[in-house]
Amino acid sequence: MKVEDFFRLIYKEVLGVNVIVLDKHFKEFRKSHRQFPLIIDSLEQEVVDSAGNFITNDNILLLVEELKKKKTDSPKEFWESFTKSQIQSPINLINLFLQEIGTQLRFAIICYKNYLIAKNETDTEMVFLHIHHFLIHTANVDKLIDKLLIPSASIIARLVSQIIDLDDIELKSFRTARNHFEHFEERLDAWFYLYAGSPILDLNLVNAKTKGLPEERSLRLLRTDEDLFVILGEKFDLSNLYCQVCLLEGKVSASLDIVCGMREKLRIV
Repeated sequence: MKVEDFFRLIYKEVLGVNVIVLDKHFKEFRKSHRQFPLIIDSLEQEVVDSAGNFITNDNILLLVEELKKKKTDSPKEFWESFTKSQIQSPINLINLFLQEIGTQLRFAIICYKNYLIAKNETDTEMVFLHIHHFLIHTANVDKLIDKLLIPSASIIARLVSQIIDLDDIELKSFRTARNHFEHFEERLDAWFYLYAGSPILDLNLVNAKTKGLPEERSLRLLRTDEDLFVILGEKFDLSNLYCQVCLLEGKVSASLDIVCGMREKLRIV
């Protein structure tokens, strides 16, 4: 069985993806990789197991039917049955993304802990350095999640929804931080004209006792007693964002446990 046919079969019969979505997926795949003939040609290769042996169509169809019978409403139980079969290649992409999301979340956690140390030592530049790094890593998480979930009807989004539940994660702050850092030069340009002729303050550490400092003119400011970071007029509750990061990191780790070990059971050459 050809690689493309194999994926079409799994996506359609096991994961419930309709033919229209599949056609669009492979059309876009071919278009986006048209400059890489080896990638396109790989769709025409035969499916083999980890030992390099061809898997017969009959065996693949039997495994598909077995998976369909075992599928339940519990994502964990379904993916565990998926693990025990030899049909798990669609998991590779999700696994790759989840691993990178987990890496970015761990980096964000490290940055937040370093921020707390710098704040305790009142090291102003290091405080803002670690805040910037923390927010950049959360922005990277938002990019990766976007790639997985948008459009919501995509094959990848369908796979992700069966592996990890993101409904209780508040991603708005992730997105706002991402927009600020991806378009920082535009924000600075607007900020300059907004406060033309007025002093612009930057890198300020304040608390509830601080008086007379116009926060609205502060390019970057931190309310140390609240862990409230203000950048270009936008406020970020760092402690709340950190809680979301930790919650998401736990979910990603649990999801990786579900798909752990799948990649080596089947490979495409």
